[in-house]
Amino acid sequence: MRFDKHIKLIALSTEDDGLGGRTEVENVIIETMCNFEELSLETTVKIYGEAITQNAKAIILGSSIKIDKVLIDDIKYKVLNQRNIKNKTSFFLEVEND
Repeated sequence: MRFDKHIKLIALSTEDDGLGGRTEVENVIIETMCNFEELSLETTVKIYGEAITQNAKAIILGSSIKIDKVLIDDIKYKVLNQRNIKNKTSFFLEVEND
């Protein structure tokens, strides 16, 4: 397994804006290398039972706290599922459309 892609793990938090409101802030938790694989439509249906286009899977070494988004190659992905497996963390991702 090759860890050859640069990844930024992002956690969301809310902060008071000082005027009585709140804003959502993206905090980069870790910048590391990952094993990245884009999943085809057929593979997604076989593994997860549903077909959502533009899915991917990323694996990093070590465990991680709850992550909401990741940034790989200037493309932001939303984390749909996060699993810790032995000494690795696996993320099932979907391209975020803002």
